[in-house]
Amino acid sequence: MNLINLILTVVPDPEKTIKEMGRVLKKSGTFLVFDKFVSKNKKMRAGQRILRPIIKVIGTDIGIDFYDVYKIVENTFEIVEDRNVMMNRLYRKITANKKG
Repeated sequence: MNLINLILTVVPDPEKTIKEMGRVLKKSGTFLVFDKFVSKNKKMRAGQRILRPIIKVIGTDIGIDFYDVYKIVENTFEIVEDRNVMMNRLYRKITANKKG
């Protein structure tokens, strides 16, 4: 299993990052993403909207939609889990299997 922990919201090109991760992952391999993404309903809470510009300057973007990033590899992977895990739905745990 490959762990992508707090990476996709800080790298300059998350699509390129997830594509490369997909390239190096073995057939039928699994990746687990743990990161701060906008909620599944694509709505940011008021506090997130206020803090996003400040936090983005520090180097992380809490307004990224995982599924916008995932589009580039959606034909290669199948999502098996996507759930909120902590801090009032700010962090998500997303697990996907590479199609063999």
